[in-house]
Amino acid sequence: MTTSRVHGRRRAARPNTRRSTERQTLTAAGRAGFAARGVVYVLIGVLAVRIALGSGGESADRQGALAQVAAQPFGKAMLWALVVGFGCMALWREARATPPGVVAGGRPEAVHQ
Repeated sequence: MTTSRVHGRRRAARPNTRRSTERQTLTAAGRAGFAARGVVYVLIGVLAVRIALGSGGESADRQGALAQVAAQPFGKAMLWALVVGFGCMALWREARATPPGVVAGGRPEAVHQ
């Protein structure tokens, strides 16, 4: 990485903006996935408390939580939002697992000159 001097202080040069934008996009995707995962865990907790108090007959697992979401108004839209969030998390995890310079599928990245 190159450095430059600005007002007597060393500062790292700006990274490639394309990679920076990709990184920001993947970070946002990861956060969306964690939010979707958190929603499901909160719903499981709420269902478990309702079952413990005797006011719910559903199962306190992922399927019960998703069934609870589907039963709500706009339930299908909420389920699709969760699907998108989980998909974003999968993309983020793949990007984190893939070493730099390797594209998805394990092939080395092509060098453009």
